[in-house]
Amino acid sequence: MANPVISGNDVFSHVFIGAADVAQSTAFYDAALGALGIKNLGPFGSGWVLYGRDKPAFIIARPGNGEAPSSNGATIGFAAASPAEVDAFHAAGLA
Repeated sequence: MANPVISGNDVFSHVFIGAADVAQSTAFYDAALGALGIKNLGPFGSGWVLYGRDKPAFIIARPGNGEAPSSNGATIGFAAASPAEVDAFHAAGLA
């Protein structure tokens, strides 16, 4: 993906989270977000992994300072079309 356009919605252009282990996080998000129809759009730049339906809106990468990220108090909600999609997301995330 040479020059992605961050899509987002009317409130956010994108969500970027730090991951201490990008490979492990990629495996988790590939499964969990895949259950919602959100695709891994591939790597970009220096270790970023982009996710979205058509354009990237969710990004994981190693933190810029190299330290393990803290997520205390943060919540990210992904849209699901039905309770069945929520169940599939949850099951994939636990697998």
